[in-house]
Amino acid sequence: MFKVVLDTNVLISATIRKGNQFRLLELGRLNQIQIIISPQILEEVKEVLNRPKFSLSQNEIEEALNEIKT
Repeated sequence: MFKVVLDTNVLISATIRKGNQFRLLELGRLNQIQIIISPQILEEVKEVLNRPKFSLSQNEIEEALNEIKT
């Protein structure tokens, strides 16, 4: 099984669009790849999603982070 480290840019794209980056999260859920994400990357994703340009509520941000963690 491949181990894949996803950076903040990939994770942000995965939460906003349902393209190839989202597919990586799906492959992880299906146990076809092992996704490795550090707590620091998760914190950075949260920080970026809180930026005004994304216009996301705290609930939406928490849902996105939960999607990434699962």
